[in-house]
Amino acid sequence: MTETSSHIPKKVDTKVIIKRSTIDQIMSERKKRKQMKEQMKRIQKKNKKIHIKLSLEHIVAIKKKQLNETARSNFLSKVMAKRPPRGFTEPVAVMLVRSSITATKEIKEILNGFGLRQPMETRIIVGTPENMTKLKIVNLYITYGPIHSETIRELIIKRGRIQIGDQEPIAITSNNIVKEAFSGKVDNIECIEDLVNEITQGKHFDEIFNILSPFIFSSEKFRNYRFNKLGGVTGLRVTGMDEWLLQRI
Repeated sequence: MTETSSHIPKKVDTKVIIKRSTIDQIMSERKKRKQMKEQMKRIQKKNKKIHIKLSLEHIVAIKKKQLNETARSNFLSKVMAKRPPRGFTEPVAVMLVRSSITATKEIKEILNGFGLRQPMETRIIVGTPENMTKLKIVNLYITYGPIHSETIRELIIKRGRIQIGDQEPIAITSNNIVKEAFSGKVDNIECIEDLVNEITQGKHFDEIFNILSPFIFSSEKFRNYRFNKLGGVTGLRVTGMDEWLLQRI
């Protein structure tokens, strides 16, 4: 009995082996996770430095651009004080073709004074020498030029919107809308044709400016929109503003 029992192999405790392998696996996974966390921290730290560097470079570029525009505006102001630009007897259409987000405070104030806040917005103003002086200062952001009654009529019929009280601007679809909007303010205006005549003759411009909303053009209408963003079409158009607008209505 004794000899037989001595030759029987001992049973291996499989539970101990499984438990040990499980512990090794857990420790290995923990080590990998720790290494990954450390690697992620290094990457985040590096990205943060890059982001800060890019942000600083962006701020410096904007400030440099603003300083250049300020110097240019000051120079133009001095030149135009000696020789102010001539005005136009016709109404002048002004379109904002570049965003003014990074513009100087002076330029933003002039654009806001003309009611131009978003690219592709267009206003009709009086072509006085004072207005021409202001437009000359902001001509890197706008395109402008004198227009005639036919163009004004097309703009009002196809892109015209009117502000009645505190309501949202509504499209000009009938003469009744025009009559209601100007009732008690400009009694001479009872239809679209009256509105065109008043703008062409330069009468009651302040009242019309406050009631007539900006004409909004879609960027899809501009085949050379990328060129516009670079400022390639900005500035004064002594002739051709009518044709340029009519092609994009």
